Amino acid sequence: MTFSMAFLTILGLFFHPVFMPIIQSAKKQLRQSLKKRVLNARVTRTLKESIKAVTKAVKDNSPEKAQETLRLAYKTIDTAAKKHLLHPNNANRKKSNLAKWVKGMGAAAAAREGVAAKTKKTDAAKNTSGTKTGGAKKSSAAKAAAKTKNKKATSKK
Repeated sequence: MTFSMAFLTILGLFFHPVFMPIIQSAKKQLRQSLKKRVLNARVTRTLKESIKAVTKAVKDNSPEKAQETLRLAYKTIDTAAKKHLLHPNNANRKKSNLAKWVKGMGAAAAAREGVAAKTKKTDAAKNTSGTKTGGAKKSSAAKAAAKTKNKKATSKK
């Protein structure tokens, strides 16, 4: 048994002797496919890990780390597409979605700061005018009742 066959046997990728091919070319094809399987598994594993790293950086709200992991994720996605593990359109879609998440993280942070400033101003204006804040929406029945009440009040005048 050669080194590569022993290595594949240790990994548990070698088939049971009952299913072993008899023809020499089929044996070679089996060896090649098992080696490719190991390499493809490595690429797909790094692809998944890099995508998870980007999503984790976005959830942790760290823009610098997100940009760095996005660059590495682009590299692994392109590698997987080059090796035909991903369809080119699938690879482009993954890259686009990751870029949107990272870009949205920066926009969301800016929006949060802007919204926080706006809400402080609007809350102060609402409190000084004496209006009620944060009421629930009226149901359609309540709206209809209020409408008829207003009609009666205007007709009496």
